Amino acid sequence: MEFSDNISLEKIPTNIRINVLDKPIDLPGEIRTKINQYWENVNRKGIFNRGKVFSIDQVQENEKNLLISLTHTDYAHFLYSRKLELPSQYDCIVVYPATLILTSDQYIVFGHMNEGTANPDRIQFAAGGLDENDLEEGYINIHKNIEREIQEELGIDLTKTKCKSPLRPWLIKRGGKSLVLLYQVTIDLTSKEVKEIHEKYKNDLYSLGSTPEFKRLETIKYNRS
Repeated sequence: MEFSDNISLEKIPTNIRINVLDKPIDLPGEIRTKINQYWENVNRKGIFNRGKVFSIDQVQENEKNLLISLTHTDYAHFLYSRKLELPSQYDCIVVYPATLILTSDQYIVFGHMNEGTANPDRIQFAAGGLDENDLEEGYINIHKNIEREIQEELGIDLTKTKCKSPLRPWLIKRGGKSLVLLYQVTIDLTSKEVKEIHEKYKNDLYSLGSTPEFKRLETIKYNRS
């Protein structure tokens, strides 16, 4: 699946469906060899897991509907396509659901990625890749993915947190080597409460010998303009 490098941000269709095809990306032997050699070099310490990654095969869209079909590859191919050049037809193009979390006192929540992640110190919304845990009868449950990522990154259980406005699709970011489905939700917690929850969650993870994905949170006053 070829994507343009030009970045655009547009209104998203209201009906989104993502199905997963039971077929891998067909890579030439020469490219597979390069990916394997790269993986052995970057993962000498065994930090990363070479697990399954879903890549876009086809996108069908109209004003109300967005249907995305995915094939599968692995994390080595994904990482190689991010760091080094591949012919565009062999790029790994992924779907990222991301969430603009708005607090009750009108602040937007961002996180700083921790060391040991694939993108240390990057500032981003709560977001994560799709995986097999999100699959239900061949389709991705996007809400389930978003709820899991917010729990894993912020320590907030969205299923048990009162929402002042429901989780809903908002915008789509095209361009580069990903397609970002940006959702938004307003939670009944202040920016201070969100930071306190994350701080406790982060310390609990450290005490268990785990590393949180976000090393700290930032909140910025919401101003639509």
